[in-house]
Amino acid sequence: MTPISLYLVAVSRMLSGVASIVYVMLGIVWALISVRVIMTWIPSLRTSAIFDAVERLVFPIILPMKLLLSKFKLFRNTPVDFSSFFTMILISVLQVILKVWM
Repeated sequence: MTPISLYLVAVSRMLSGVASIVYVMLGIVWALISVRVIMTWIPSLRTSAIFDAVERLVFPIILPMKLLLSKFKLFRNTPVDFSSFFTMILISVLQVILKVWM
């Protein structure tokens, strides 16, 4: 093998490793969003320290989707917050793309 091909193989393996790490991190974020959604359905859990911790971790990730959805009249005055749902869909799409790339 030539040095260039060895270099390309090494770079490819490194990027595959990075993609694997990002894939796992996206899975963790997806799970945290799921926990947040379930905890918002139970009023007594909304005042817990665990909810505060999950909210602090997840809210910065959901915020861009909240802001984007607020621009659409359909999602402006609904009693249900769809930002978590759409963020989870986006994370799932990113995971599929990463899985194909790995």
